[in-house]
Amino acid sequence: MDIADPNYIDSGELREQDRVPLDEYLADSDRAGPDSLRGRPFFSGREAEVSTFRRMVNAIALGRKSNATIAVEGPPGAGKSALLCQFLEELRALPPIGSPPRRWLPVLVDGAEAMRPAAIVDAVDGAIITRLAEDAVRSEREVDRSRFAECLAEFLGQESVQEAKIFAESVLDRGVSVFGLNVGAKMGEPHPNVLRDVPRSRSPRWKDWQIMLMIDEAQSISAEDANADRALLSTLHQGVLPLNMTFCAFGLPGTFDALADAGVSRLLADAAIDLRGLDDESAAKVVDRCFAQYGLVDDGTWRDAILARSCNWPQHLSAHLTAALKTVQARAGRGHDLGAPPDCLAQALESGDRLRSKYYNARLRTLTRTGQNHLECARHLLPMLRGEGGNAPESAIHDALGAPPLRLSAAASHAFLKAAKHSGLLTPGELPGTVHLAIPTFAGHVLGEAPEPLPEPARASAP
Repeated sequence: MDIADPNYIDSGELREQDRVPLDEYLADSDRAGPDSLRGRPFFSGREAEVSTFRRMVNAIALGRKSNATIAVEGPPGAGKSALLCQFLEELRALPPIGSPPRRWLPVLVDGAEAMRPAAIVDAVDGAIITRLAEDAVRSEREVDRSRFAECLAEFLGQESVQEAKIFAESVLDRGVSVFGLNVGAKMGEPHPNVLRDVPRSRSPRWKDWQIMLMIDEAQSISAEDANADRALLSTLHQGVLPLNMTFCAFGLPGTFDALADAGVSRLLADAAIDLRGLDDESAAKVVDRCFAQYGLVDDGTWRDAILARSCNWPQHLSAHLTAALKTVQARAGRGHDLGAPPDCLAQALESGDRLRSKYYNARLRTLTRTGQNHLECARHLLPMLRGEGGNAPESAIHDALGAPPLRLSAAASHAFLKAAKHSGLLTPGELPGTVHLAIPTFAGHVLGEAPEPLPEPARASAP
């Protein structure tokens, strides 16, 4: 029997993860990280992606670890972090599996460390200790320190009871994050540096957990590090490592290639997720959820304007919603019901445009960091791409860059294309070997075009 419904449907209704106080939402904006292990407010759509994740956890529950892996690749702002957080939200709702039962344990890992056994061990040990501490806090109105010390002693090994008690007091008083690495290692135990050491040293201690590595910035995965184990991710992917551990990888374009270089080359078709913008219906649900949560009454004018301005791009939706809420809150006064939007739509859209422009400038720094002439290359190519409807073969890009007036070498041309994908200016197209202008407004920003005209400010209604 499935432990999760494999057919995820976004009903559009508000959920628990959406019920965030306005000041808290505005403070986090779109930079809220996955460290809370909760879903992002107003997450919408992505039915196929969430359903894929649910099918994966169902397979794990049945003991089918082979190919229980998901990889998500997409340009900046496409919603990778939001999807990662939603996967964490899904894990929170899952019941334990197996006999004896194993609890699900998401563990956040940076892609640069994803092939280092010692780094994985540190991350998992730290996550387990954090969960044990959280259990102790939740078990009573006051912290059950003795119970936490017992659990920690069992985790570390009975010969470490005294050390565990001292460590337990420090964790509860100061938090686990201040202790850095090796928080779960027994005194004097050698740290595992190769893959074969991990099951021998950690299987008994990790037996109560079903571990899911959530690898962020996965495009930086590399087997070239001196401390990397080339077999680590491939053996997890194939299910041959005797540990209750699988992984999901999230990264910029190039993630699939990085995983293939690390031996993860046989992803199932629907487990290799190429993330794009939202569809029209999902984008509308984002705005509707946000307005419903904060009581912003709208006849459709604000909703339609924000959707048109955002081009269904998740980062832009977040920026324009943040700008709209800040503008209306400033007019209504802090602590008051937002009520119907006053006559400040143009002001809100202009504020959102500034946030969007700031985002584009950051992406352009990514584009030009690897080559001073990359901005010139982009401006040369964008009119051609627009003429082709935003799509073009990569071979046509290289031909245009190698011809006068630019005359780029093949190496420089490939470097530009890689940087353009990492900045979000271009994304892989629907067909192999093609590229696409995913965000039309990004092209206009690069070309220095004036933003879309703002609507005329509405007159304030008479009292």
